[in-house]
Order: sequence, then structure tokens, then C-alpha cells
Amino acid sequence: MSNMGNGNFGEQFPNFFNDILRLLNTNTPVQWDLAMQLAESVATDSAPGSGAGEQDNVDPIDRIRLEELYQIAELHVSDITGMDIRGDKPIVLSAVSRRQWIRANMSAWKPFMENIAKAITDNDSDTDAKDSNAEINVPKNEGKLDEPAENKTDKKTTDFTDEFDPEKLGLGDLANMPFEQNTMSSTDSTGLDLNSIAGADWLSDDPSNPLMPMLAQWNKIMGPMMLAMQLGSVLGRLAKYSLGAYEFPLPKKDYSDILVVPQNIKQFASDWSIPLSDCEIYVAIRDITSHAILRRSHTNDYLADLLIQYAACLNPNASLMEERIKNLQAFDISDMTQLMSDPELLHSLHDSPQLKQIQAKIDTFASTLLGYIDWVLETASSRLIANSQVMGEAIKRRRVERNGEERAAENFFGLHLDQEILERGSYFIQGVIQRGGSNKLAVLWTRKELLPTQSEIEAPGLWLERIELDQA
Repeated sequence: MSNMGNGNFGEQFPNFFNDILRLLNTNTPVQWDLAMQLAESVATDSAPGSGAGEQDNVDPIDRIRLEELYQIAELHVSDITGMDIRGDKPIVLSAVSRRQWIRANMSAWKPFMENIAKAITDNDSDTDAKDSNAEINVPKNEGKLDEPAENKTDKKTTDFTDEFDPEKLGLGDLANMPFEQNTMSSTDSTGLDLNSIAGADWLSDDPSNPLMPMLAQWNKIMGPMMLAMQLGSVLGRLAKYSLGAYEFPLPKKDYSDILVVPQNIKQFASDWSIPLSDCEIYVAIRDITSHAILRRSHTNDYLADLLIQYAACLNPNASLMEERIKNLQAFDISDMTQLMSDPELLHSLHDSPQLKQIQAKIDTFASTLLGYIDWVLETASSRLIANSQVMGEAIKRRRVERNGEERAAENFFGLHLDQEILERGSYFIQGVIQRGGSNKLAVLWTRKELLPTQSEIEAPGLWLERIELDQA
């Protein structure tokens, strides 16, 4: 394969099949370079790999002000919750650009993301043939994030070069042929009919189509690349819209740093005509509370395990991918990027009772997390923000009015953070406080076994009875 990937693709095939060739050489389920490029292009509104967009410099004044506000927030959250915020690791606040946010979080989330990708790609690629009542194959002990997947010697990794011969799939000729515009209406020395590739019929079902051998293996070849573009698209959108470090709480391997993007907070404050300092202290309270909960290993591992189980129900929808590519009038990299990052390309076993059970557990955890954080936010912001109700209403409206792009991460991971989930959690938290006082909430995050069940979220009294028996 040393001579592959050196062809001149002109304007028609810019680096797309080169990315496939790099994918075939990787021993991980995600093509991280591709995911990184797409994430940065989405977050900075620039072309992939162009280097255009925002600068990585953050105003030192913004950083100093945020450090001070986060210290204040830490004191109040600790007082309200009684939790040890820092644990055995000091908290380091990092004020970063969107691009820096992506790079840092992609590294922190990598073990979890690779377990997610492995859970998806380990599924049978033909989901239509699956029995919706069949047992879901969930990787064992994959919720642990102690080390990256590629460093684990007891896990089987997939080297795609062992399973596929690019020459037999037609990729060797494709990567080296001179795709100049003036040759698109002839047959070149490779014997490939360029007319069958150019234009609307470049992916026809004709058996003589030189790409048909590749299409025969479409699922297994494209699945990991689809995942890379899905992840890149999701991370780019999170970097673009997130206020603070934990607006979307994904498990990670290290909780020493709290990453915040001043650019996003300023944009939100401007859009909603709210004082910047109010926005910053509000975000600080939410980040500190989330940090205190999610840095606990049992909470982090439990959430990771649930999301990986959810991912085991997903499959790259290669049939839909093939259908949409056939509808392209020309091979345009921007169209291809948008197409491959569409959440619909991953579809789940919606009728599976196992999936419904997993989703119910995820929703219950999310309700508890959001309800608890919202209670801390309301209590702490009433102390620190002159008009905390205005700030709270703006955040509520922002949550309700989010568009499809902002919900992309929720659709991908199954971790819904909408108003309905929040209201369920708030009902539970307020029910506990009314029946037993806020001090009863102190045990909520101490052990996984003390988290409320689906029925207890709807009936807080049941949870109180259970924890009293546990503590007796």
C-alpha cells in the first residue's frame, strides 16, 4: 500500500478516499484526525484543515475574572451541598477558545468515545436482520475510563488492513488516478470508466461500476468513518454552543481541569441582554456543582456504562448513506461532510425492550442530575445574582428553544437534557426536601446504589424510605 493515496484528485475528490485509506490503516474504531478536523471546522465556521476561524488567544482579563468567580461559586456550592468539591485533586480553571476546548475534551473523552464506537461497530451491520427482542451485546466493563482503549492489552482491537484488501476493493486505482477535470469524460490507463464516476450516476447499481466492489463492503468500511464524522460534528457543535464545562456531561478520564469558553458566555449574555457577570457566576455555579458530582468514580463509571449500553443498540445506517450519496449531483466535500454527520445515519432498535429499559435508566439519571443542579443553582444564584429569576428564565428558554444542531449530541448519545427531564428531576428534589429536608439530599451522590430508580423519581417518598432503611 506504499504507493497508494498519492493521486491527484483535482476538485472532484478532495482527500476523501485518502481519509478512507488512513482509516484502513488504523487499529482504533474512530479516525481521530478526521473527527478533529471536522469538529474544528464546525466550531469555527471554517473549511476543514483550512486553519481559518477564531484565534486561540483568550483575553487574560477574562481568565482572571472567571478564576475569581469560580472560587466564589465553589464556596457557596460547598456550603449548600456539603460536598467535597475538589477531592484529592486541585481544580484548575482553563479559559479556552473553542478550538482548544475541542482538543482538550477530545483527549479527555477519548477512552469513553472509543468504547462508544466499539459498541456500535461490534453490532451486526444488518440491523434489519436483527431480532428486536434479541439480547443486546454490551461490552463488559467498558464503563471504566482508566486508560485509553488502544493501551489495553486484554482487548481485541480491529486492524482493518487485516480484513480488507484495498486493491481488491478498487481503492488502489481510485487513489492514484489523475482526476483532473479535463479527463472526466474519458477512460484512462487504469481501465476505469470515468464517466461512470462523474456526475449523477457515479454510484450507479450497474455491476460494471468500478466502485461496486467497495460498495459491497460499504458498512464495514464506512461505519468507522461515519462514526468519526458523527463525533466530530457533535463535538464541534458542543464547542460552539456550550456554556461552561458541563452543559453536556460526558464521562471522562480526568476531572482536574474545568474548561470554559468565554466567547460563548459573552455571546449568550449579548443575545439575551443579560449582564455578563450574572452569566459568568451562573455558569460557574453549574460547573462547580456538576464537577463535584461527576468527578466521583462511581458516578462517572455508571453514566459511562449506561451510554455505552445505549450505543450498543445503534448501527451505522449504510443503506441510507448509499441512497443519499447516489442522490448527490456531484462529489462535493462540504455536502459529503454534512451528509455523513447527519444523526439519522445512526439508527436504533426502537422496538427493542432492552433499549427502552436502558433509555429509561439514562433519563432517570439525567433527571436526577439536572434536578439537583437546578436546585443548587436556584439557591446559590439567589445569594449572588441580584435578578436571578431573569437569568434562570433565560437559561430555561434557551433549553426549550434549542435547534437541531444544538440537540445533535443528545440524539447521538441518548442523554436527553430537555425541559421535561428537568421538570421530572425538580419534582423529585423538591419532593425530598418537602418530606425530609435538604439534608436528606446529602447521601444522593455517595453511592450508585442510592441513586433513585425510575419509580422513585415519580414518588420521592419511596426513595426516602429506602435510604432510611439503608442507613438504619
